[in-house]
Amino acid sequence: MRQLCYHVVMKIVCIVGSLREKSFNRAVFNTLVEAVPSGVSLSEAPIRDLPLYNADTEDKDMPESVKIFKNSIEEADGVIIITPEYNRSVPGVLKNAIDWASRPDGGNSWAKKPVTLMGATNGSLGTAPAQMHLKGVFTYLGSKQMGQPEFYLGRVKQVLSEDGTIIAEASVRERVQKFLQAFITHIQK
Repeated sequence: MRQLCYHVVMKIVCIVGSLREKSFNRAVFNTLVEAVPSGVSLSEAPIRDLPLYNADTEDKDMPESVKIFKNSIEEADGVIIITPEYNRSVPGVLKNAIDWASRPDGGNSWAKKPVTLMGATNGSLGTAPAQMHLKGVFTYLGSKQMGQPEFYLGRVKQVLSEDGTIIAEASVRERVQKFLQAFITHIQK
């Protein structure tokens, strides 16, 4: 009797909520990429080219960049949102992307999608206030949020090199790795 083995790849998509090329949150994304175990693919769903949300174009005239963005979320097994914090809240560009993916009526890409939140800032609170706002949004959108562990990286400038990569002691990289493993387990449930 022949046994067939299939190598199943779990697809995780990340959304970096900053447009700045050397943002703190891009550094977190790059550290996640380095921590990906075999059997898991991790990619970015870029938000740079998304137009401002406009209900007039959400149905038949939906922009191609939005269709591609929504499709990347829908094809993923889970989504990691890596958010900066602007004025104790979410960056407008990230909220715009979340809104696009929730539209049109009946086309909510977030429904039942495993989602988790991460973030880095130079402030002492990490991105806790921004993530609290996002938790409310994703609850409303019907996502399957991972509650624990949470990931807030504060005082990030202390752990970054000049080129914007996380070079800190192994504890930060270890936290990223444990967080990613917890999310993989969350997706598998």
